[in-house]
Amino acid sequence: MALYQGSGFKKEDGLNCYLEHVVCNICGSQDYEVLFRSTLNEDDFRQSLAQYSISQKSPGCGQIVRCKHCGLAYVNPREKHCDMIDNYAMVKDEEYLKESKSRDITFLRGLRFLERYCPQKGNLLDVGCFVGLFLRLARDHGWSVQGIEPSRWAVQYAKEELNLNVSQGALEDIRLEDGYFNAATMWDVIEHLPDPQSTLSLLHRKLKKDGVLLLNTFNYDSIFRKMCGRKYWFIERMHIYYFSPQTLAKMLMACNYEVLKIIPHFKTLSLGYYVARLKDVSGVLTSLMKPVSSLFGLSKRNITAYAGQMTVIARKKQ
Repeated sequence: MALYQGSGFKKEDGLNCYLEHVVCNICGSQDYEVLFRSTLNEDDFRQSLAQYSISQKSPGCGQIVRCKHCGLAYVNPREKHCDMIDNYAMVKDEEYLKESKSRDITFLRGLRFLERYCPQKGNLLDVGCFVGLFLRLARDHGWSVQGIEPSRWAVQYAKEELNLNVSQGALEDIRLEDGYFNAATMWDVIEHLPDPQSTLSLLHRKLKKDGVLLLNTFNYDSIFRKMCGRKYWFIERMHIYYFSPQTLAKMLMACNYEVLKIIPHFKTLSLGYYVARLKDVSGVLTSLMKPVSSLFGLSKRNITAYAGQMTVIARKKQ
């Protein structure tokens, strides 16, 4: 399927020189309705790297549309693929590491869920592994692990601090043996991918017969998104695909996976982290919560919460 809609893009002065038009990544349709207009301006593109951080929500977002044929929501027009890749390669995020112990709790919960469907511990590939916290945990639980990550800083940390086998780049850039991995994971990754259907198809080839894929992303149809609208905390610049359980299942089935289960995704982070992110939705609520979270060291206390995300487990079909 041709992803890029070349005829709909003209390189002109202003924002258009930063953008490209794409077709629906599931069905290839060019027919869509606009859900939210873009809030980006030229200053956002000049300072783009500062907005590519896990620990800090970017202030703007491109135009979000929904396909009239299959229902997939995505950003269109969007930043050029090459510019996004360059920005991800330069990402550094020291703040992410401050929540590593909390993140380990979430990853352990995910690993146990994975092992229910893939009890034989073998080769595991984590796509978009960042600094490698999940890989370290899986290795400690008996898996042979390998990761792929675009951020040079994160790859260096994973190699030097955690002694992990991590390659820098995208899945499409790395030579991997077909039919080698028992399991693959993508944690908060698929919403960032320029061509998720192509990546899922390639990953399908890398899995063994009956290999298992686990991924998580936010649910665009969640009650939280419907309540918050444009202020929903996962609507941000780095996210270019907005899946519902139905559209994600459609894409996985189109890539020859059997969807086994879709469940709510619970994330464990410190109360201080949640309060800091709450400012993106309500500055008033943040001003009320911040003093409370600072009392008696509560800001460091771990909180497990559902924020509108989902975890999907799927199996490779032949």
